[in-house]
Amino acid sequence: MTNPDVESLASMLRALGDPTRLAIFEFLLERCCAAMPDSPAASASEVCCAVTGIEKITPTVSHHIKELRSAGLVLVTRAGRRRQVSVNSEAVDRLADYFHRAAEIAPRCCTPSRSNTPN
Repeated sequence: MTNPDVESLASMLRALGDPTRLAIFEFLLERCCAAMPDSPAASASEVCCAVTGIEKITPTVSHHIKELRSAGLVLVTRAGRRRQVSVNSEAVDRLADYFHRAAEIAPRCCTPSRSNTPN
């Protein structure tokens, strides 16, 4: 993995390390993945309502959406005066590839062998 790839992945993982941002990302994954053309994006106020129960966008949720966007995890587009938010499917693919690779490697290198375990 190149240094820019490591930085990009670290940025995504940092963004998802916040419980509110993770909840927003989960909501968007279930609601509207950008890879599915028939799946509509959610408005910023819909995201806010789903995560906080408040129907109007709050500065806090707006900040979290900005952080997710900066990390490349979500796409934000304008539809008139409304902001539409959707998951960046390329980012999901990168995360999936990383964890899939880690899951393949871990059993070989991270599990103690029987000969190395104390008796």
